[in-house]
Amino acid sequence: AGVGIMGLAVDLIRTADEREPVLPTEWTPLTAVNPDLLALTGSWYWGPTPYTLKLHANQWLELVPTSGMGRGSRFRPAGDGTWTGTDAYYAGETLRVVRGPNGEVSHLDLATFVFTREPYSPTDPIPGGVDPHGWGNSHQ
Repeated sequence: AGVGIMGLAVDLIRTADEREPVLPTEWTPLTAVNPDLLALTGSWYWGPTPYTLKLHANQWLELVPTSGMGRGSRFRPAGDGTWTGTDAYYAGETLRVVRGPNGEVSHLDLATFVFTREPYSPTDPIPGGVDPHGWGNSHQ
């Protein structure tokens, strides 16, 4: 008489095995990296909001909000020097690297969203311009 401890123990082990989360694939560094793409990685800003551009295998890019809050997406190379969004808000949109007259990267154009290396300033190519009174300031 009493509780079937062995049966209970087996049931608990089976339940734990069935419901245990799958571990993510272990990270491994890329074996070969295009230096031009590597130079694009890091911090970018849409207005004052920071984003991080990451490089993945097969020259895929991922743009994510640095804070974790906001819109991000992965991009596959289109073969013509641009990338196409594969998911989330930017699915199907084109990511393009825009260069200035000197050949240096000026900004990223993502379906008219302009991402710059620094928060927007009056000298950056900003759709609609910049309020001369600054971000969030009201003018009367």
